[in-house]
Parts: sequence; C-alpha cells; structure tokens
Amino acid sequence: MNEPLILKKIEGTLLKIVSHKDNPDIIFIEIDTGGSESADEGIVPYLNLYGNLILNHENLDNTIQMAIDKDEYGYIVDILDDIIWDDFEIKLLSLYPNWPNEREAGDLKIITTIKKTIDDNKESFERVRKLYFHYVDNFDFIKIIDKPA
Repeated sequence: MNEPLILKKIEGTLLKIVSHKDNPDIIFIEIDTGGSESADEGIVPYLNLYGNLILNHENLDNTIQMAIDKDEYGYIVDILDDIIWDDFEIKLLSLYPNWPNEREAGDLKIITTIKKTIDDNKESFERVRKLYFHYVDNFDFIKIIDKPA
C-alpha cells in the first residue's frame, strides 16, 4: 500500500477507535513488528491502535512510572479495559523503507497524521484523556494528548 493510502487508513482507523460507543478515554498507538506473509519482506512494522478505559479508577501516569521502574510493560496492560483495537492491519513498509533504520521520517509522518486527525475532529477527541504513540514494549511514549488524571 502506498504512503497516502496508509496515512488515510491511519486517520480512518483512529476515528473508528475514538468513535466507539464505549467512549475510550485512553488510546495507545504503537508500532509492532511481525513476520510478513512474503518471505522477501522479512520483519514488517505495523501500526496498532488500542482504545481503552481505565479499570478501577487507576492512575495511568503512576502505573506507567511503576512499569518503567520495574521494566515490565504488563503493569500498564493490567489497568486497562481494551474496548476496541486494530492490530496488524496497517502495514507500514512504505513509511519505513529501511526498517529498522531511519525511523524518524516515518514516525513524523504518523505523528503528523494523528495530530491533524485530532485537530480536524476536536469534538470527537474531547473525552480522550491520553493518546500516546510508541513502539511496543518501549516506554518512550510520545504524548500527543496528555490531560491530567
């Protein structure tokens, strides 16, 4: 899939996530890798989107800090109720032609698309408290929406 189509798919998927009837207030957008169906592609980056609710009024910021301190991403997953997700559907090969090298340009295109989607649909994102972009099992979150808990 070419770059403009991928960016359009990211926008559409993000809008589908944020518009879910259960009103997710936490959205994680992460890059994950998997083996391709085509042997010559090798490892392929995918963009996964997850819409969540916080369980038991937990504090996501505190939980993220605990996960970092203990180097265990599972602490974060344990406090989230996954209500809608899209994983391993958005293949990012054209955004990352030299995967895993030179990731900055692809990251910037994704982040720009996310920010534009939010700006163009402000009302849909009013109830979203946190929206983070990151790489799977990596704690270097880029906080795109980060309202206080």
